[in-house]
Amino acid sequence: MLMLPNEMMVMRWGGQVVHSKPQGGKLACDIEDDWQGNQYSNILGFLGQPNNWDQCLHWLVACFCHRNGMARHADPTQLLDSASDFANHPGVQSDAAAKDFLDRFPLPVIINALQTKGHVPGLETTLVASLEKIFKTKYGASLIPDYMAFVQVGLKAKSQSVRCLACNTIACLLDISGEETHAIELIIDYEIYPLLLDCVIDGNEQVATASMEAIKKLAGFPKSIDIIFPANNDEATHLGNLAARCSSLGRVRVLSLIVKLFSVSSSVASVICNSNLLSLMEAGVSNTDDTLVTLSIMELLYELAEIQHGAEFLARTTLLQLLCSIIGNSAMETVLRSRAMMISGRLLSNENARMFIDESGINTVISAIDGRLGFLESQDTDECESALEALGQIGSSIQGATSLLLGVPPAARHVIDAAFDKQGGSKQLVSALDPFNLSLHCLLSHVGVRGFFKSKLTGISKMEMIFM
Repeated sequence: MLMLPNEMMVMRWGGQVVHSKPQGGKLACDIEDDWQGNQYSNILGFLGQPNNWDQCLHWLVACFCHRNGMARHADPTQLLDSASDFANHPGVQSDAAAKDFLDRFPLPVIINALQTKGHVPGLETTLVASLEKIFKTKYGASLIPDYMAFVQVGLKAKSQSVRCLACNTIACLLDISGEETHAIELIIDYEIYPLLLDCVIDGNEQVATASMEAIKKLAGFPKSIDIIFPANNDEATHLGNLAARCSSLGRVRVLSLIVKLFSVSSSVASVICNSNLLSLMEAGVSNTDDTLVTLSIMELLYELAEIQHGAEFLARTTLLQLLCSIIGNSAMETVLRSRAMMISGRLLSNENARMFIDESGINTVISAIDGRLGFLESQDTDECESALEALGQIGSSIQGATSLLLGVPPAARHVIDAAFDKQGGSKQLVSALDPFNLSLHCLLSHVGVRGFFKSKLTGISKMEMIFM
């Protein structure tokens, strides 16, 4: 887990900078009020103790309300009723509605009420839902910079709902930020990125998903590249270093984050490759000791192969060789072989990705799938259908269809046989092979090609019946 070192903590509050290092026994800040100074001292002490972040939130509220002359408490029943009406309002709330709600219940009051959630059933869920709607309005999002200390603490709260809210609040901040420099300064000043990574690793599924989305939005800012991809591999926040220290679940989540970052832009995808992070995916596929983990990583690769930038960069790695070794390994779990075929098919169906794969590599993949289908002898199994669907994906382009037809023997024969298998053919499979059928139809329409195939392939009557 990434912890924020106490001696490095810096907090901004209303234009003032509060440092965690004491000076002469007192807090090194220019706050003149002793009571307020004591509160900050308590806050900063709690920040260094991971089990006291909820208490830290309590002190933050007390300090903020004291500073601004606000009441800290509201009638919980009245707050619950109003928040429920606001949260359950259909559609998007307006700026006026958000402002009206916050005029009656200021943010510190709502945040303070989260501390007493145990005394009022349903209060936390309702307040979290209302705050999410507030921060999705332009007015609500404009308040986030002034409440970053609360967001910072919320990312470490015990409550998963509050952590998820904090992650979504960061995403809202990045959505409405019209000035990149200011947004990045806030992320850096409040050490937000390490806390988001903590949420990726040890949050529940909803928290992990929300934190990944926030990081993905952050990656859309050019000035964030040095934050997400530090040049020093020994940095605690380096994704490769982080993955090496994680549990298997944490490692899969880091890889999932990497896949999401690929979709941001080609420049971000290039940085990922230059950081050698794709090697983490290859290592995960190579290690088949834990089938569930390997399968999870394969699912991520399948997703990555659908992303334009991802497919192109994957094609430059040794991934295809690894997938071929899995496909041809009879001792491997069936589900791993099936997924390896599907990834290969999706990757080779991408015309841009094929530019980075030599013909021998393409033929090796087709040969591995062809050999597996020959071994299965058209048995009605999930693996057989995966193999046929992979061939269908490969043959979805003229170039791919040509490769399937020109092999010796041609791998296309399996697709033709499947199309005429009245017992084993399924509507789902026929639909999956439609792109391949269309490519073959176009191919066979070329002058002179039809006679060539008639002389090279057996069972041409079947082909004529399908494609002519």
